[in-house]
Amino acid sequence: MGRLDNKIALVTGAGQGIGEAIVELFAREGAHVVVSDLDLARANEVAAQIVRSGGRAAACGLDVTDEPGWQRAIAWIQAELGGLDILVNNAGVALVKSIEDTSLAQFRNVMRVNVEGVFLGIKHAAPALAARAKGRATTAAIVNLASVLGVQGIPDNIAYGTSKAAVRQLSRCAAIEFAERDTPIRVNAVLPAVTDTPMVRREIEEWAELGTFGTRDVETTRAAFGARVPLKRIGSAAEIAYTVLFAASDESSFTTGAEYAVDGGRLAV
Repeated sequence: MGRLDNKIALVTGAGQGIGEAIVELFAREGAHVVVSDLDLARANEVAAQIVRSGGRAAACGLDVTDEPGWQRAIAWIQAELGGLDILVNNAGVALVKSIEDTSLAQFRNVMRVNVEGVFLGIKHAAPALAARAKGRATTAAIVNLASVLGVQGIPDNIAYGTSKAAVRQLSRCAAIEFAERDTPIRVNAVLPAVTDTPMVRREIEEWAELGTFGTRDVETTRAAFGARVPLKRIGSAAEIAYTVLFAASDESSFTTGAEYAVDGGRLAV
């Protein structure tokens, strides 16, 4: 038996990086995954690969800042798949700029994707999640991807860090509201440290270009990030995905409003 047998899971931003690792792992653990991404072609590729590997997957184009898009996606999942058990709000964008060089439009765009996108996901998925969980012994699950950079500050990171701090509070508020109103949905947050993904590789190149960490060499900047982690390395997308799996599964049935740091010890320092 897989850890997510008979579960239907929607993962946003699943076309690459951590999101792709999550849907691949969820499918191996028995879930029917909905691979959603702004890039529908890439979502289709990931879903097709899962199906070729023996899993169950469908693709869905979704701009997480588009409220009608969320409504259409949830309605489609309910009509075609029979409901929803798990939502993983993973989609996000980064911005490497100093405070002075960050425009209001850029700041707002990061907030729209990273914060409003999570809010819309919780808001519109909740009725479907609660409906499918009704009468069952277990609850539905929402897992939001925050970041250790929503706890610790670093230079040239004002928009992203602020957005991820907001995701932490969104998770706590939703968790308590659902629990105190007997809505059968648990909400938890996963906080990765710097992880080897396409988005982070671009960020490291941008930090190197700015000389944020005292060097303009990309590999030296990457090594500097690893050196800041007590375990002395950058994490992998698969390592984040396994923690998301636990938070999404019935194994964490007595946990809501929690934060799981997958950070090589960063927050313990």
